[in-house]
Amino acid sequence: MKDFLEQTIREAGEIASDYFAKGVNIAATKLDPDDVVSEADKALSKFFTEKIREKYPEHGIQDEEQEDVINPEAEYRWVVDPLDGSRNFAAGIPFWCHLVALRQGEETILGGIYNPISDSFFLAEKGKGAYLNDSKIQVSEQKEIDYGFGICTRTHRRGRVNLYIKVLSHFASNTKARLGNYSTMLGSCYVATGGVDFIVTNGGVDHDYFAPVLLCQEAGAKVTDSDGNPWQAGRSDLVMANPTLHDKIMEQIKIAKSKC
Repeated sequence: MKDFLEQTIREAGEIASDYFAKGVNIAATKLDPDDVVSEADKALSKFFTEKIREKYPEHGIQDEEQEDVINPEAEYRWVVDPLDGSRNFAAGIPFWCHLVALRQGEETILGGIYNPISDSFFLAEKGKGAYLNDSKIQVSEQKEIDYGFGICTRTHRRGRVNLYIKVLSHFASNTKARLGNYSTMLGSCYVATGGVDFIVTNGGVDHDYFAPVLLCQEAGAKVTDSDGNPWQAGRSDLVMANPTLHDKIMEQIKIAKSKC
């Protein structure tokens, strides 16, 4: 299944690259103007579904662009975000990716993330480590927030924006951490490589998180929700960093949340 994942996600990258080169039309918006669906999203959704059904007809498929889960009672379920970062994609910004996770029951056992523009293929297998293009990767050893580089991403759900603003404002005012803001989960993959020290977000959903969470865990990250509990499916808030830095970030988040 690991070889199938890599072959399929790389083929999807070729399809997406063709669309990216010629430009795409936005077909619809989702939760807000930043969350769009392009013709490429729909084509890639169809591609992944057909490939999985052909190879593993007994498996389930949960695709961001499809309303219903295929084979919902199956032991194995492929969770697919065909094109994460559609706004970037439609705007000609080369920071987008494909996200594919394989779940067995309630556990993610395989995750792949691919950015065809940089030919960066991230792979994690439960209990077997995290890799970037066949090279093993691990989180940074940064232990101090003030020397860290982090990613903070905002929610699309307007009702939860206030919490995000409080957390971001607190980090900016009370630490010297350098903060970036990326609109796709591709940025979280660089927590696994050690290039980014931490990520704090409250805007994703399961199909965004399954593959990156496994990747970062296998690279040595501590992954929790914003309450400090191990991250679970259904939670949109996420904090990832090496264990020492993670504990210090949670101290700051606790302070920020107390001000809400």
